[in-house]
Amino acid sequence: MGPASHYAQAPAAGDAALPTTQARYGYDGLGRRVWKQVEHQGQSPELTVFTWDGDLLQSEESFQGKPPTAFPAEPLELARENPERRLSVPVAQRVHSLDTVAMAPQRRVSYLFEPGSFIPAAKLEAHYEVIPQVTGSGTVLYSGYRLAEPKLYYFQTDHLGTPLEVTDTNGDLAWVGHY
Repeated sequence: MGPASHYAQAPAAGDAALPTTQARYGYDGLGRRVWKQVEHQGQSPELTVFTWDGDLLQSEESFQGKPPTAFPAEPLELARENPERRLSVPVAQRVHSLDTVAMAPQRRVSYLFEPGSFIPAAKLEAHYEVIPQVTGSGTVLYSGYRLAEPKLYYFQTDHLGTPLEVTDTNGDLAWVGHY
């Protein structure tokens, strides 16, 4: 799908005005949005990845920074097990991760629904904390991330299941829908 753009003012015909915000969206074969990338002028891009359970939005996770390319320039090589190596960890037990050093996780939201229904009941929202990995000499090698304590929010819906309000555990309004 093509990008959506927002301009500071409507560009005139033939104007070379740059958009202040650009958004791109990705969908799966069932028409569900699986990612959203938003670029604000002068800021690093924001990427949100959506996870689905059938037709129910299970979670969304937000990242900030330059997204990795879809395919690395160099081909990936298979890791081979070496039975001669005494303390070698089997390939299946090793920790593997994608190289996303340029992207920092920002927050994770998990949605909970009423049993057997599509009506949202609550959401858990947690932000990531930066954990610097430091050597004995005090040099920061890299930064890791961990989720902070999640906050619980409750959905207040109408008879159709449309969210009208979101409240925190104290009953204070966190969001109000205007339809």
